[in-house]
Amino acid sequence: MNIFKSSSSLALAALMLLSSCASSVKITSSPSGADVYADGFYVGQTPMRHKDAKPTGTTLELKLEKEGYDAFETEITKDARLNV
Repeated sequence: MNIFKSSSSLALAALMLLSSCASSVKITSSPSGADVYADGFYVGQTPMRHKDAKPTGTTLELKLEKEGYDAFETEITKDARLNV
């Protein structure tokens, strides 16, 4: 998915890979270089992989910000069968 500056938006691609309670979310944006916040904490810039050990059934709140673009926010509920 390509998002152009004129649309002032960020796109998020996430992939949840589950192994027991540990999970990994691959986060990318177009354009890259967006600041990534997980549950309100800065965790890096896109592209990146975010890992956590939250139990199944919990949620991960993601926010992407890049100057000149609208912020993008989403919530992912951790599910043993999830592929986003």
